[in-house]
Amino acid sequence: MKQRINLYRPGKSRSALDFKSLTGSTVLAVGIVALFLIAGLALKFYSGHQDEKLAGLKAEKKRIETQVQALQAKHSSSKVSSDILAEQDRLKGEIASRKQLMSLLHHVEPEQSVSLSSYMYGLAEASQNDSWLTDFTIHTEKRAFSFHGVAITGPAVPLMFEAIGQTEVFQGMSISSLAVEALDSGVRFTANAKLRVND
Repeated sequence: MKQRINLYRPGKSRSALDFKSLTGSTVLAVGIVALFLIAGLALKFYSGHQDEKLAGLKAEKKRIETQVQALQAKHSSSKVSSDILAEQDRLKGEIASRKQLMSLLHHVEPEQSVSLSSYMYGLAEASQNDSWLTDFTIHTEKRAFSFHGVAITGPAVPLMFEAIGQTEVFQGMSISSLAVEALDSGVRFTANAKLRVND
């Protein structure tokens, strides 16, 4: 006679993993180590990525600084060049003015040479760095002085008149008219003055 034996018990629950046991503790430890390894790899990857970005930013910063230095050097050299050119123009004007003074000194009439040469020496004495006369006329009998000139800046014009008036021969000079015209690089002026009457 055959008998069927059923060993399955529906009411029996599966045994849960006991972490207090050796097997449970081992599984827990392995899981924690695995989590730390994964977290460490993730941090290492992230750190490497950030290092690459930082290196790229440093390289970009260095490139920009190099460009800025090059632009500053170029701007500085161009400024020096423009300053040198302006100084050359000023010196040329001053040399031309003094040559004209010397030329006029040698071409004055004999009877006027003493008084007229005194005026021209006075003008040479009052010479300024940033303004100069281009031509002038002195009427010794009328005590009149008319002149034209140029200056690097507008304020240099009255300073030039002041310097002329401080010389011995032009003391007491009074400006009767003045016209100033702006140029691309300075001003042009025309003036008329009354000279001192000798006592």
